[in-house]
Amino acid sequence: MYKHLRCDVFVAWFGPELVVFDIANDSYVVYSEDESRLIAEVSGMLPSISHSEGGRHRARRLPIFKDGLYPDPDHRFSRKCLNERGTSLNCWRIRKEDLHGSFSLVAVMRALRILLRVHRCSREERMAGLIRLLRGGRISISSGTANNPSIPRDQLVVSLNLACMIFPRRTKCLEWACTFVLMGRRYGYDFDMVIGVQSRPFFAHAWVELNGEIVGDKRDRRGQFSPIYDTATDR
Repeated sequence: MYKHLRCDVFVAWFGPELVVFDIANDSYVVYSEDESRLIAEVSGMLPSISHSEGGRHRARRLPIFKDGLYPDPDHRFSRKCLNERGTSLNCWRIRKEDLHGSFSLVAVMRALRILLRVHRCSREERMAGLIRLLRGGRISISSGTANNPSIPRDQLVVSLNLACMIFPRRTKCLEWACTFVLMGRRYGYDFDMVIGVQSRPFFAHAWVELNGEIVGDKRDRRGQFSPIYDTATDR
């Protein structure tokens, strides 16, 4: 994963292709293998085979360089992974079995309030607004429960799933993950949201992790998708 080129533009490899995630424009772009190689060379992600002006001229035509060439990527995240399997179908939804287990009525009510806020933010401010919610600390970890969670995380998962079934609008994976992170802060959990992508067919999926362990979702998401955004590294 790269925090790359300019503010809030993230890049990830999926196989030989680059996927670009632009938070401000709420958009993803998948580049061909040749375009990906050109972008990687011009931006410094990969050693450049040719510094020709022709290559730079071709690069300037690509949407990622619409504001000019940026030769200084964030090398903290510059790694190329080729092990993602991908998935042929990505229709995330809450299943009946996801509602089994203990829950907290108070947590369900709290989840409904946060869901309302997240859905409104998603509708009015789109991705940029959701990321601001997670970054801004508008709902901070309660000082009395920090590092001492007051509810088991599995119970928190079931409580949110129940709230999603009650909520009048369909909750997608991104809204679920944002709500779970914000909800967790009320109970002392420092959850992180991760967005992963695959290139062909293109899918993006959001999930939640705690210290690198996936919570409330399939454990192999990092094997299916290439992480392109992670709140743990966006601080």
